[in-house]
Amino acid sequence: MPLAVGDHCVIMEHAVLRAAGRWSLELGDHVLVGPYAHLSGCWIGSGSFIATGAMVFNGARLGRGCVVALDGKVHVDTDLPDDTFVPIGFIAIGRPGRVYPPGDAPVVHEELNRIGFLRHVFGVDPAGRPRTAVMAEAMSRYTDALGAHRSDQIITAGSDGGRRRGRPDADATMAGREALKREPGRSRKKGPASASSAEGFDDVPTS
Repeated sequence: MPLAVGDHCVIMEHAVLRAAGRWSLELGDHVLVGPYAHLSGCWIGSGSFIATGAMVFNGARLGRGCVVALDGKVHVDTDLPDDTFVPIGFIAIGRPGRVYPPGDAPVVHEELNRIGFLRHVFGVDPAGRPRTAVMAEAMSRYTDALGAHRSDQIITAGSDGGRRRGRPDADATMAGREALKREPGRSRKKGPASASSAEGFDDVPTS
């Protein structure tokens, strides 16, 4: 399934974004993904903020302008309307999504049991089976699926993979950043630029 990133998005260091099985991963426009965030097979609406260490899992859909704060979680098959706020460490789950404090984790587990996490994510039915047998089937399926990526290539600046339909290629983007650095009267921090500082987000909080 595809992975699509909208216009003017910032994805900070060590974040993981991946499509997952039957779920694509799609970011709208003007989305900020903080360091160490983990997004798997989900849809993030335009103008949303996924903070440091936050997680959004398979099949989740976030509307426009949502915030998942530091270490917040949006669990599998969850649907959040526009402008939903998931506070620090809280957990959202369900359709429609409800937001629970960390102390209500047992309630979240009950909802996960109803959804069937292994069945939902891996297509494996655990009913009446030993955990070892269930995990053996799930991991056999997962490793086979990952094996299809043996020939994947790393996309680097200047390669054909750096071009996206209707958007400048990687070389053009880097050239634009260099031009901004040379612009008279423009103050910039010295030293090597990170992905965030190159976009002007040096001081944006990530929680």
